[in-house]
Amino acid sequence: MNAFHFLSNPVVDALGWTLLHALWQGFALVLPVAVVLHLLRNQSSTLRYRVSVLTMATQLLASGVTFIWYYEPVAENQPLVPSTAIHYAKLVRWQTVTQNLPWHQQTQLFLENHLSQFVLIYLIGVALFGLRLAGGGSICNG
Repeated sequence: MNAFHFLSNPVVDALGWTLLHALWQGFALVLPVAVVLHLLRNQSSTLRYRVSVLTMATQLLASGVTFIWYYEPVAENQPLVPSTAIHYAKLVRWQTVTQNLPWHQQTQLFLENHLSQFVLIYLIGVALFGLRLAGGGSICNG
């Protein structure tokens, strides 16, 4: 199994859309909470902490719901098409269709065709920050 086959399954597609939607969902949560936290600046730190934790839990829930919304498992009787054929079909589709589409549909097609690259970049970032976190203690104490 090569990396491109791994990055072309329904889980990766759902994760890609979840990552993209998490951006606007995060902003939709953070902006009002920033105002609420500003209004609560003279209240107890426990209350502010609970509001912040509730916001993070809401973001996690929203991401989970988004993942479930976009996840479509492959049917068992569905014929498997080689990933290279799918890739070339998407390129041809992208080149021929985008000439006549409005910008928002062109953007959606672009995102659909590049979800696996977004997920790969995200996973590389998670791995790098995980390595940094794992090795950070020994670097600072050494």
